[in-house]
Amino acid sequence: MKKHIGLSVKTVMVLLISFLAGCEEDKTNLIYELKKPDDLSEEVYEVYSRIIDNKFGKQEYIVLQQETDTTVHEDHCHRLYEDETTDLDSTTMINYLQKNHNSYNLGTQFETNPEIKLITQEELTTYKLDTKKGWESFHKNYPKAEGVLYFTFPGFNDGHSRALFEYTWHTGEDQSEYYLMYLKKAEEAWQILVHEQITENGASH
Repeated sequence: MKKHIGLSVKTVMVLLISFLAGCEEDKTNLIYELKKPDDLSEEVYEVYSRIIDNKFGKQEYIVLQQETDTTVHEDHCHRLYEDETTDLDSTTMINYLQKNHNSYNLGTQFETNPEIKLITQEELTTYKLDTKKGWESFHKNYPKAEGVLYFTFPGFNDGHSRALFEYTWHTGEDQSEYYLMYLKKAEEAWQILVHEQITENGASH
C-alpha cells in the first residue's frame, strides 16, 4: 500500500512539473489582442511608411510594435539642430521631445510594400523574459521576420512639412540598431534628409 502511494505521489509530481513547464512554454504561443489605435494624423503613417519602404522594402512583412517607443536620444536631436547643414527648426524638435512623453497605439493605416504585422509590447516582453527560447519562439510565430521595428512618435513643425523621429531595429538578444530620421515634405512627397545611425560615441551615417 505504501509503495502504491509513493508511486502515485511521484506520478503526480512528474505531471505537475510537466504542466508548469508547458505553461511557461505556452506563454510565447498566446494570442495577444491589439489595443485600440489612437486617433493619429495621416502624416504619422506617411513618414513611417516612407522609412519602411526605403529601409525594409524588400522584406515580405515587418513586425512592428504597436505602442510607440518613448526612448529619445535628446543629445543627438540637439546636435542635429545645431548642425548648419540641416534646416531642423526648434518647433519640430520641441514638438518631438514633448510628444514622446507618452506612448501612442498605432493602427493599420500604413501604405507600404511589406505587410505590417503589429505586435503588442506585452507579447514582445514574453520573448525577452524567456532567456532560453525567447527569440526562437519569436521566429516560430513569425518565421519570415528578420527583426522587430520600434518607432518613436514623430515631431512636426507647424505646417506638418518637417518630421523628426527615431526608430529601433531589433534583430536578437542585445542586438539593436538605433536611427535618427529627419524628413521634409515637398510636392506631396516625403524626402529623407537625414538617416543617421545613433552610436555610443556619436552618430554615423
